[in-house]
Amino acid sequence: MPSLEQPPKGVVAGLEEAIELLSKQPTSGRPAKVRDEVVKLLKTLHSEAQKEQASQRTMKAPAEEAILDKLSEIQATIEKQIQATVEKQIQAAVKKLERKNNIEASGDAPENDAPKNDAPKSEVSKNDTPKNYADVLKSTATKANHQTERQKQKEALAQEQASYRTVLSMKNMRPEARKSLLAMTGREIAERCQDEINSWEWKSKNGKILPKPHIIGVKKLPHHLHLHFETSYQALTANTLKDWGNAFEGLRLHEPVYGVVVRRAPIDTPTDDKALRSLEEENNLKTGTITKAAPLRGRKKQQVDENSDDHSLVLYLNDKHAANRCIANGVNIDFAHHATERFTPQFKATQCFNCYSHGHHASNCKRNPRCGKCSENHDTRECKNAVVKCCQCGGPHEAWQARCPVIIAEKKRLKELMGRTPCLFDSWEHELEED
Repeated sequence: MPSLEQPPKGVVAGLEEAIELLSKQPTSGRPAKVRDEVVKLLKTLHSEAQKEQASQRTMKAPAEEAILDKLSEIQATIEKQIQATVEKQIQAAVKKLERKNNIEASGDAPENDAPKNDAPKSEVSKNDTPKNYADVLKSTATKANHQTERQKQKEALAQEQASYRTVLSMKNMRPEARKSLLAMTGREIAERCQDEINSWEWKSKNGKILPKPHIIGVKKLPHHLHLHFETSYQALTANTLKDWGNAFEGLRLHEPVYGVVVRRAPIDTPTDDKALRSLEEENNLKTGTITKAAPLRGRKKQQVDENSDDHSLVLYLNDKHAANRCIANGVNIDFAHHATERFTPQFKATQCFNCYSHGHHASNCKRNPRCGKCSENHDTRECKNAVVKCCQCGGPHEAWQARCPVIIAEKKRLKELMGRTPCLFDSWEHELEED
């Protein structure tokens, strides 16, 4: 007798239909006997198929129930673990508050903060006193690291703020017009500059109309004017407007220059306008790209020696792409090829000799003077104290000494920044057609 293992869907219905058709066939004699035998066989198959389907449904149901039970157990376990964790956190917070309230009520110090030894205060302070210069360096290293980290955060914040502003230059303004601008209020300057922005129709490269930038603040400097916008994209859009003469006569967009250091340039290389135009032609640069050339100064290794025939020359270009091409391909001077690199004066260590902080000069310092010898609040040139104390780290040395941990940390920080700086000048990351 044939058996059906896992009968396909519709088999039972097909057998019932076949049995019904054969039973209705009008025949007699031997064919009738064959018909009856076939019908009997089909009925047997029909019965077996029904049993097989019933057994499959019986086996499938317990498996599904087992899976659901397992999922319920897992969910219950997770809920218990979460509840236990929350209860522990609540208990810890309650104990901390109780401990704090007990300390405030009794006026005692926490046990963890109390000294573990029973030595007298005089002995403890004596043991904590640095014994030599190495101990002093160790005690001031933490302070130097904090100052360096804070300086990094300030620089990152300054970069973020710079992306929200447009810088305008007053160098082409008449002295009277510049003085009049600086005497105006921020609101008056913003209104006139906003009128200039509104008078233009701002379009992207594909002709799409762009929203007009909106000025939210103004900062006045002796030779520059900062316009602050709501978004960095608005500031980027405003940077495409070069001439702001309708707002203030002579006011223009500040166009940065890009320095390229030419190594081992002849010491007698001319740097007048005629020589710069010739240098542009020799290096396939657009006329007016090189705005200035000057010897590199400030680093002892690159100072001009009396017996030297060459020196490092800095070329200042007003085109970022041309500067990158000079860095990548080098510069030719009178058909002699010279290696080049990006000029990075921002990574030169600078120290103010008024407050002895880093990053600016005394001529631009607005802080109160501090003595670099004794760290008191007076000018270093007026100091009469015999005790030497650094105003940066508190060590027994002058604030300008190279062995100061703060100066060492500042030089290390600048070196790390220089190492992370790309060899080429960065290009714009956003285009005006972007939203």
